[in-house]
Amino acid sequence: MSAKPTSKLSTQQTDSKQGPLLQVQDLQVEYITQRGRVKAVDGVSFEIGYHEVFGLAGESGCGKSTIAHAVTRILKPPAYITGGKVIFEDRDLLSLTPDELRSFRWEHLSIVFQSAMDSLNPVLTIGEQIVDVLQAHLIPDKAQARQRALKLLTWVGIDPKRIDNYPHQLSGGMRQRAVIALALALIPQMIILDEPTTALDVVVQKQIIQKIRQLQQELEFSVLFITHDLSLLVEFSDRIGIMYAGKLVEVAPAREIFTAPRHPYTRKLMTAFPTVLGPRRELSGIPGSPPNLISPPTGCRFHPRCDVMLGRVCQEDLPELIHINPDHQVACHLVEREMKS
Repeated sequence: MSAKPTSKLSTQQTDSKQGPLLQVQDLQVEYITQRGRVKAVDGVSFEIGYHEVFGLAGESGCGKSTIAHAVTRILKPPAYITGGKVIFEDRDLLSLTPDELRSFRWEHLSIVFQSAMDSLNPVLTIGEQIVDVLQAHLIPDKAQARQRALKLLTWVGIDPKRIDNYPHQLSGGMRQRAVIALALALIPQMIILDEPTTALDVVVQKQIIQKIRQLQQELEFSVLFITHDLSLLVEFSDRIGIMYAGKLVEVAPAREIFTAPRHPYTRKLMTAFPTVLGPRRELSGIPGSPPNLISPPTGCRFHPRCDVMLGRVCQEDLPELIHINPDHQVACHLVEREMKS
């Protein structure tokens, strides 16, 4: 392969496949603790299409990162996948052997974590780390791999002269760009971004998200974007899934989530941050705190904090995720009653 992967890139750009690239089906993940089993992800299902950006949002502890780690098969005890399937094209990732996983990761699916310093080796230069990936998977020749690494750094907006810098010699934003370069090394079909800009200031956040969006449009990879920052998510994503206490409660196009959220939890989230444009509005938080996932509430898990709860039905019956239009799903008894009436 040459310095720029033109053959693979052209294949992706002319890809006319229809349907989902990734299907998460009834995924269940539990953490085994001394106090009991924590149901961190409880029957979550969603799909991500080719070249699509799908966002996952929700409060801390709702299961977003656990889903990312389950999809990439990097969960370690005490976390266990206890049910469901993760289908990537026609392959069930949960059934792959360790050797199959090694060849699958990076070429088809890569991940960018929240902290770059947790992803980079502090005693190796940025260039050495990128070259190691390329030699392990694609380009045995070290000189050719280094040329490819220079190209990757240019793609993510790092001066190629910094290739021999160690991670501590780079700023936080540059380190995160270097991790993105690592994730892009083999031009995977999908990249998972697990809160990639949380530790950065807002200006650097904006620059990095713009760069990722530019590369995503040029290279046409899919993205699973995980964050608790709804304003960033709405700007970057094509569709968004809202999670609460280990379950998906709403899935819709990003603009529809922003302009017409239907689940009470989504509405509360949307009024919890200020808008730069438009009229002023009063900000309101969500009372209480997320439930204990060792023994979650019966019925709708949001009902103890919901100000429009219907009563017994919300307290006792778990709402199903239903379609209120072809592109919009909600799990809420109130919305279901409104549709019927």
